[in-house]
Amino acid sequence: RDIQRVKALPGKVREIPSQVKPVEQGEEIRRMWLPGWRMSTTTCVAAGACFVITVLWLWVYFRMVYLSDRPESLHYWIDQEEEAAEEAADRAGSHHTDTDVVIVLPNPGVAEEKAVTGLAQVLVQNLGGKEVLPRLYALLQEEQVTTASLQTCLIKDLMSALPRAGFRVKIFNSLDSTQLFLRIGLADEAAVQHYMAADQRRSQLAPELVAGLGVEQNPNEEASSPPWVTFSVALPQKLAKEGVKGVKANHVQGVYRTYHGTVPEGSIARGTDRVDMITAYLGKYLDMEAAVAAGAVEGWYPVHRRSRLQQLRFMWGKWSRGFDVNCRQPIHHLWHYYGSRVAFMFAWTGFYCKALTALLVPALVCLAIMIGTWTVDYEVDRALTILQLSFSAVIIVWARWAVNTWHQERNYFIKAWGLDGIPRARPQYKGALVPSPVNDRELEVQGSLAGAVVWRYVSLSVTLFFCAAVLFSIYMWFTLFQGRMDLVASLCLSINIKVFELIFRPVAVWCTNKENHMYDRDYANALIWKNFAFESINYYYPFIYLMVFAKYSAAGCPVVEGIGPDCVWALRRQLMGTVFFLVGCYRIGEVIFLYALGRWKLYYEAGGDSPRSFMEEQYHYTEWELRDQVEYMLQLVLSLGYVVLFGSVAPVVVVIIWAVFIMQLRGTAWFLTHACRRSFPVELPGVGAWRSCIELLLVAGVVVSALVLVIHGEAFEMSYLLTKITFTFLFIFVASVVWFALDHEAPQLDGATVLMERRRKYVLSVLKDLTQRGQVPSVKPAVAPAILKGNWGVIPRLDPTHPEWLQVDTEENRARNEPEKPLGAEHRYTADEMFKIVP
Repeated sequence: RDIQRVKALPGKVREIPSQVKPVEQGEEIRRMWLPGWRMSTTTCVAAGACFVITVLWLWVYFRMVYLSDRPESLHYWIDQEEEAAEEAADRAGSHHTDTDVVIVLPNPGVAEEKAVTGLAQVLVQNLGGKEVLPRLYALLQEEQVTTASLQTCLIKDLMSALPRAGFRVKIFNSLDSTQLFLRIGLADEAAVQHYMAADQRRSQLAPELVAGLGVEQNPNEEASSPPWVTFSVALPQKLAKEGVKGVKANHVQGVYRTYHGTVPEGSIARGTDRVDMITAYLGKYLDMEAAVAAGAVEGWYPVHRRSRLQQLRFMWGKWSRGFDVNCRQPIHHLWHYYGSRVAFMFAWTGFYCKALTALLVPALVCLAIMIGTWTVDYEVDRALTILQLSFSAVIIVWARWAVNTWHQERNYFIKAWGLDGIPRARPQYKGALVPSPVNDRELEVQGSLAGAVVWRYVSLSVTLFFCAAVLFSIYMWFTLFQGRMDLVASLCLSINIKVFELIFRPVAVWCTNKENHMYDRDYANALIWKNFAFESINYYYPFIYLMVFAKYSAAGCPVVEGIGPDCVWALRRQLMGTVFFLVGCYRIGEVIFLYALGRWKLYYEAGGDSPRSFMEEQYHYTEWELRDQVEYMLQLVLSLGYVVLFGSVAPVVVVIIWAVFIMQLRGTAWFLTHACRRSFPVELPGVGAWRSCIELLLVAGVVVSALVLVIHGEAFEMSYLLTKITFTFLFIFVASVVWFALDHEAPQLDGATVLMERRRKYVLSVLKDLTQRGQVPSVKPAVAPAILKGNWGVIPRLDPTHPEWLQVDTEENRARNEPEKPLGAEHRYTADEMFKIVP
C-alpha cells in the first residue's frame, strides 16, 4: 500500500494548482502591507455610509443653513439698529461729546510724596521731544525726582503741547478730588485732515463719488464696496477741476466716506481713527505704560459713546441673544467701535459657534448610538469601531471645511475694511537713534539685533523649562492615579493644569517684553506662540499619554470599573471629567464671575447712583486690553483643540465645547458693553498667529485620529507593526487628498471677495485716468509725415557703431519729411493719392 501511495503522489501533486483558489492582486497587496488586519467589509461599509451621510449634512449646513456676518448681508440688524437708536435716544438723549481719550492723573495737591525711578523710561527717544515736553526733560537733570514734581510737569506739558498740536484739551476734578481727568479730543476737521495726510492713513471713497465717476454698481450687493485710497487733500481739487458731479474743491466729504457716529455734522475719520491719532501722537513722546508704572499716570482709556454703547447693548450685549441659533453679530459695528482686532476675535468666535452647531448634530447621533449599544449590549466593540472610524473622518472634513469658510470671511473683511496700512512702532520699543535705512537724513529708533536674538533664545529656554516641568508633573499624576482614573483624578489634573497656567502667564509677558518687539502685531504673535506652545502640552499631553504611551508602559492601561484594563475607556472618562471641570465649569464660572464683578463695579466702586459723570465712571470699569484678549482667544482655541484631537473618541466633548463657545460669546459681549472700558483700537488683518495655531491643531488631529485607530482599534489587535505604520501613512495621505478636494469646494477666497476686488480696481483705474489726464507730454514725430506719404525709403538705417538711429540729412529726405498740404481747392487729389496719404 505504501508503494501504491508513492506511485499516486505525482498525480495528486499535479492536481493541487487546480484545487487552490487564485489570490486576487488586491488581497496580495493587503497581505504584503497590512498583515494581520482584520476589519470586516461590513464595518467598512457601515463606517463609509455614516461618513457620507454626515458629509452631506455638512454640505447642506454650510451651503444653505449657514448665515454670514458680513455687513452687507446683515439685513436683520437694520431694523434692530433703528429700534436700538430709539431706545438709546430715550435713555441717553442726543448726547455728543468732543472727548476721545481720557488720561487719569493723581492730583498733585493731595498725592503722597514718593521718590520716582525710571523717569527715562517714560520718555520716548525723539528729536522733537524737548520742544514738546520741556519740563519733563528738565527733570532728567535733577538728582531726585518726586511724584508731585513729575505729575505737575506732565500736566503742564500736556496742557500746553496738545492744543498746539490741534487737540482740544479740558481737565476736571474727580468726585473725591483725588484724581484729575484730562480730556483729549480731535474735533477740528482741519486737524483731522492734517493727521490723516501726515500719517498716510487710508480712507474709503464715498459711494456717491463712484456713481459720479460714471461707474454703476448695485449698492445692495456685498461685492459693491468703494475702494480705499491714501488720503490726499488735493484729490477733491483735481476731481472738481475735471467736473465730477457732486464734488467741490476743498470739500473732502464729497470724495471720502463720511461718518456721523462721533461728530454730528459728519467727519471723514471714525471714532477709532480719532483715538488712534491721539495715541499715535502721544506715543511719539511718552510711554504711557511706563508712566503708569512710575506713578505719573493712574490710567488712560478711550471714552465710550453713550448712544453707540446703548445700541451695542441692545443688538449684541443681551443674554437673550444666546437663543439665536445663527449667532448673528453686528461685526461692522464692532469694527467701527472697537477696531479690527476685537472685531475679528468676535467674528471668529461667532463663526465657530455656528460651525460647532453643524458638528453638534452628528455628535448627538453618535452619543445616542453609543448609549443604545451599551444598553442592549449588542456588539458594542464593533459599533464603537464604526462610530470612531466614521466620526474621526467627519471631524477631519469638518475642521478643514470650517477653516476654509472662516478664511473666506476673514479675507472678505480684510478687503472690505482696507486693512493693508503701514504698521506703527510701539512706544515701548527701545533702541538708539540712528540713521534710517530708507533715508540717511532721518533718524529713527533701532534696537539691538544681538540683544533681541539673545532674549528670544532666553524666552525659548524658559518656555521649554516650563514644558518639561509640566511633563514631569503629568508623569507623577499618572503614576499616582494609574490604578484608578476616577473623578478625583480628573479634579487633580484640572487643578494641576490651572496652577501651571497661572504661573506661566506673567512669565510669558515678561519674556515677551524683554524681546523688544517693534510692532504691536509682532508683540502679540510672540505672546500667542509662547502661551499656545506651553498650554498645548499642559492641556493635551495627559490624554495623549493615555492614548499612545500608557498601553506600552510597565503599568499598562488603567483599570476601568466594570470593564478592566482599557486605555480608551480611561481616556473617555478623563476627557469628559477634565473638559467638564477645566473647560466647562471654569469658563462658564469665569463668565459668571465677570458678570458679578461688573455689577459690583457699577453699583459700589463706581458709586452706583452717585452723581459721578459717565466719563469718570468708566475709570472704575475693568480693562480688557491685549493680554486679556490673548487669554480670551487662548482658552477658546484650546477648547477647540479638544474637539479636533479627541472628539472622535468622546463625542460628548463636542457638546460641552459648543456650550462653552456660546456662553463665552454672550458673556464677554455683555461684559464689554456693561462693565468694561473701551479697548484701544488696533488694526490687524485677522486673528494673527492664531490662524497658524489652528492649522497646526488640524494636522495634529489627523495624526492623533490615526494613532487611536491603529493602537486601540479592534481591527489592529493582532496586526504587525508594519500594518500599523502603513495604515497611519495611508490615513494621513487620504486626509490630505480630502483636504485638497475641500480646498477646491470651499476655497479661501470666495466669489464675492474676488468680485469686490475687481470692482475696486476698475474704480481706481477710472479715477487714475481722470486725475492724470493731460499730464503726459507729446513728442514731435521724426518721420511721421513721410510715412503717411508712403515714402518707406526715408526710414533711417541703424548704425552698428552708434546706439541711435542714423538719418542722413539731405534735401531729398527733408522734402520727403515735409508735412502734407491740407486739402484745398488749389489741388484736387485722385483716389490713389488719397489712399496713399490716409493712414
